[in-house]
Amino acid sequence: MNSPGRLPSLLSARPVDVVIIGRQSVEFADVLNSLRRHVAFQIVEEFPTIAAALAAGLAEIQSVKLVVVLQSTSNQYSAFDITDLIGRMLETRVLCCYGPWCEADGRSHDIWPIANRVPVGSSIAVIGQELIDIDARLRPLSPLSAGEEVFAHRRLQREGVSSKERGSLVIVSDEIPLRGIVQSTVEELGIAAYVSPVRAEAVELVLRQLVDNEPLKVLVDLDPLDANCFSVIELMMSQWPSFPLIGMSVFAKEAFSGLVGEINVLQKLELHLQLPGFLRS
Repeated sequence: MNSPGRLPSLLSARPVDVVIIGRQSVEFADVLNSLRRHVAFQIVEEFPTIAAALAAGLAEIQSVKLVVVLQSTSNQYSAFDITDLIGRMLETRVLCCYGPWCEADGRSHDIWPIANRVPVGSSIAVIGQELIDIDARLRPLSPLSAGEEVFAHRRLQREGVSSKERGSLVIVSDEIPLRGIVQSTVEELGIAAYVSPVRAEAVELVLRQLVDNEPLKVLVDLDPLDANCFSVIELMMSQWPSFPLIGMSVFAKEAFSGLVGEINVLQKLELHLQLPGFLRS
């Protein structure tokens, strides 16, 4: 699963009209399935490119409230087409949902405004927030919004975890500031959080003390992916396989392919969006 999270329940009587642009490759399967199956959305058009969408009159379809652009590679769309799309649809929410090969685009290939781009791993959470805003008749974020404004807006998607879903989370990291940030985020969601350094013996000690606090989940810091980190992963998979294990890193999940088994990986810069979904899963 690439997109931890879930969409909120239907708020309005009428579904939101959605247009999808781009190649629908496997990396976008979760977000596409969510849009197609959720009663709050109605996909009214699908186009292979931005140019094709605009040529077909997308900007004139007044009912469309959300345009989701799927981007697999950095050069998939031209700066002209992106600017044209956003400029002609300022009253519509335009979100570029980008895959792992575009992770560095915001630093090295900056053609999408930060308010209009979201990594695939956070897309369901961000679309959920947009659905809430649409129902409240709020205007979309401006393409000129600063990073701080975008971060503050996306932090609003902080739905608590129901009492049936609550349990405990063990945060395994040697970075004390990171542990504190994650612990605060988790406790805001109503979940008990415990911390441990990246040492197999320390993790095992914590788990033995919490074994009755199910559902129990473990979040391990994969930076760096060294011998201590591998020992923690091996411990979890061999002795505690019933406890869900997930990694967190500044790198995309694909960077760990074949290295850490089948565990999912959350992006540290998107934890505030991706972590709630993992805790509910």
